[in-house]
Amino acid sequence: MTVEKDDLRIIGVKVEDLFNTKNYDIDFNEDPNVTIIYGLNGTGKTTILRMIHNILSLNFISLEKNNFKSFTLKLKNGSFIEYKKGDKPEKSEVILFSKSSKRKWKPIDLQIIKRISRSYKKKPFDYISFYNYLIHTDLAEKFIELFKNNNYDEIYDLILELRKINKEYYIYTKELSPHEVFSLFELFFEKKKIPISQWFYDVIKFNPLLYIESERLVQYKKFDKRRFSKYSIPSDELEPERVISIFSRQLQEIKDEFIGNYNEISQTLNRTFPKRVVDILKTEKEKFPTSSVLEKQIEEIRQLEEELISFGLVTKKEKEIAEINKENLEISEIAKSISLWVDDTNKKHLQFKDLMNKLRLFRDVVNNHLNEKDIMFDSNDGFYFFTNLDEKLSSDKLSSGEQHIVVLSYNLIFKAEKNALVLIDEPEISLHSIWQNNFVDDIIKMGKEKSLYFLIATHSSEIINGRFGLIRRLEKIESS
Repeated sequence: MTVEKDDLRIIGVKVEDLFNTKNYDIDFNEDPNVTIIYGLNGTGKTTILRMIHNILSLNFISLEKNNFKSFTLKLKNGSFIEYKKGDKPEKSEVILFSKSSKRKWKPIDLQIIKRISRSYKKKPFDYISFYNYLIHTDLAEKFIELFKNNNYDEIYDLILELRKINKEYYIYTKELSPHEVFSLFELFFEKKKIPISQWFYDVIKFNPLLYIESERLVQYKKFDKRRFSKYSIPSDELEPERVISIFSRQLQEIKDEFIGNYNEISQTLNRTFPKRVVDILKTEKEKFPTSSVLEKQIEEIRQLEEELISFGLVTKKEKEIAEINKENLEISEIAKSISLWVDDTNKKHLQFKDLMNKLRLFRDVVNNHLNEKDIMFDSNDGFYFFTNLDEKLSSDKLSSGEQHIVVLSYNLIFKAEKNALVLIDEPEISLHSIWQNNFVDDIIKMGKEKSLYFLIATHSSEIINGRFGLIRRLEKIESS
């Protein structure tokens, strides 16, 4: 039976006995696809976003740290996923209610972890750190191979390299995609002979998630573990890095990949161009555009190449266009050759189409918020900034509010998957009231092409800006 993607889309959440006192039932808006969770500090706005992130990332240990009785994701087809918290983590269970069945499984399997602990007695063992390491590690494939071979001693050696930076971050870590996390858990459950529902896997697969936390401007650099012993990593060596600088590098890597594709197809077309010209000239019945049509096509290419240069995708030396005498376009042999060149050039530029759409949107949104400066691009930098006094600024020289705008925009335009549920915690941080008033309109504009859904946690009335139909107020509702 084919699963319809839209049927498994998350349309709301429900939490029972949050902080022992609060019950919330939140339905998401459809048009526009923006829901604003609004409430005082301490009502659970951020906690609800984190719990959604935890369950869709299969990070059940982090979910267990919250004080609640049950947490439910409601789906469009009437099905739902309920996480029922037990008095111990290993007694908690996930209930999968679909149209055809009701299934349960215990997501936290400590038995394998305890076996590792018993096999290595030299150091105290932290179950929670290990579990988080499995969820947020760049050694996932290594772990899978070690588990397959029952090599628990080596697994423990890897665990000992785990060092906590703060409440959420670990050295040597990156967040895995839901599919990568799921592959880890499939292995664990296979060893315990616990089946995993394909239906639950589809829910995760069809609800890609982007979680933009309130602390979004700084990220800790990964350690070069060769500099330290595996048991001692000085905390003063942990240096933060601006996320805006990371994103600038990432964008250059994206651009380089597209440039590589462009160069590859260019080489192929250029190599075969002479032969194809000869073939066209030999064909007397070959149709070709009139000189006026060719002039228009050439001008369109010229304008596009200027834009490609402005985004650092081609250099002035690499421009395909050259000055062409208009009178020569009346000569049939020349017109045929130029027509073939136009077709080839359009094929080359087509490699940049998707990226150009994103870059235009990114540029327009960011520049609409910057004060006396503009975002710029070249062939070496992902992006940088130029003041109205012709002074170049590196990305990290912007104000915190400007950095928030750039980071939020980059996340939505370049990192969010299509049809993703985007969780944004406290978007108002460091933003001027005018920017806050326009925030919902901005994210709707950025999310339109990818059909994004937004769940925002805020206590800012400026973010709401009169859009009372989007609000879901969190108020204290005593448990019955």
